[in-house]
Amino acid sequence: MEKKWVVILLGIAFLLFGLGSWYFLYIQKSDDISVNEDPLADIKIPNADATTKKIYEEKISATKEMYLKMPDIWETWVAIGNLKSLFGDYVGALAAYEQSVAIQPNNIVAQRNIAVLYAENLQDYKQAEAHYRLAIRNELNRAELYMDLIKIQWKKLNNENAAKITLEEGLKRTKNDYDLVYFAIAFYTEIGDKETADSYQKKLETISRPTTPQPSLLVVPNQKQ
Repeated sequence: MEKKWVVILLGIAFLLFGLGSWYFLYIQKSDDISVNEDPLADIKIPNADATTKKIYEEKISATKEMYLKMPDIWETWVAIGNLKSLFGDYVGALAAYEQSVAIQPNNIVAQRNIAVLYAENLQDYKQAEAHYRLAIRNELNRAELYMDLIKIQWKKLNNENAAKITLEEGLKRTKNDYDLVYFAIAFYTEIGDKETADSYQKKLETISRPTTPQPSLLVVPNQKQ
């Protein structure tokens, strides 16, 4: 009988330990995601005409409202990153996008925005390449991601071979997306490979152009109204 009670008590102890671990890993983690300091406190409207200033104020107001209502969703932190990027705070924008990825790791929008930020504003092309790869990993059949990555590898990193590999992988994964095949023609023409360019020109003639464009990836850094 005594042994039975020992087993029961041990079972209760393990149950309490499990509940405590769950609380620490999930509840506490969720609390950590909600940043205590207001991430928009340092936002300052730059000098602008009255119309532009009003647009800025509306953007700030909408983003603050989103943060107050839903601070723990990835979309909020993308919005914060976009706002900071709009006003030239690229380090702050990067931190916000990274917070978005921390909340939702398979987050193609934030990964793509990080890549654009590194490429266009911070001029860190290796980081841009790495984050485009992460974005592609989350959506293998999106042609525009391959084209953006190829431009970085080809024009910024001067790695023509890597660009070729990315292009061929993209064509395979997108099943010869019309826009990517069109891009391939321009790419091979510019690097002087007329034979391959001609082969893709013939392939393009067999592909129907899509009547509905692929939805865009929300907002990217530096997009101003």
